[in-house]
Amino acid sequence: MVLAIHPGDSAFVSGRMLMPTQGTSAIADIAIWSDNLLNSSLLIAFVILALINLANLIDIVPSLLDCLWRWKGNLNIDASLKLANPRNKVAAVMLLPVSLLASRYDLFQLEFCQSLSPAMQTLVAMGVVVLYVLVRRILFNLSTLSCRRMETALAAHHSSHNYFIIASLMLFIALGVCMFLSVDETTTRMVIYATGGLIYFIALVRKLQIFNSFCGPIQTILYLCALEILPTGAIIAASVLL
Repeated sequence: MVLAIHPGDSAFVSGRMLMPTQGTSAIADIAIWSDNLLNSSLLIAFVILALINLANLIDIVPSLLDCLWRWKGNLNIDASLKLANPRNKVAAVMLLPVSLLASRYDLFQLEFCQSLSPAMQTLVAMGVVVLYVLVRRILFNLSTLSCRRMETALAAHHSSHNYFIIASLMLFIALGVCMFLSVDETTTRMVIYATGGLIYFIALVRKLQIFNSFCGPIQTILYLCALEILPTGAIIAASVLL
């Protein structure tokens, strides 16, 4: 058997290098997404904001864990300015990484986004997240809950901030594990959906318990559908139709 040594340019055909591509697409996608100026700038901005608000996050973590186990934990946070103000700041900061996560892993699955640049995909994801927050706020203002200056009613509305922070932290942990184990992108996306869905389910249960503490069963269901299920269902419907 005779082995021949060919020149280096013979490894290329029509300008492409003949190398195995399996397993490199996910890495390439990450590189393309993170190399975008807007995405990298927003990542840096998040790191800076996270460091600034790290003390706030540490202060509220024990109370957030309490919200997982019992619904009254949400009332305790709202009743304390020392907890409510840091909670609101951390929740606002978490909007940025969640938007970036949605952009990077195409969580909304909008078909028209497939042809957009990574920067435009991020802007669309941020727009969807902000729109979701605004719609929830508008629905709350239109509901009779906004007329009830009750601590319990406001705590029910603000409880979404608590579970949003919890979900964000859990998503970061899940994503870190997936990256460490070199899990493929499709599986990673499913892990993100499962983690977020689990926390959202817990949030719905706790909010139902809060509503039930001062409303009848029918009002509780109506509030839950109007303030939570309707805006979330709209996003799911948009993901299917658009």
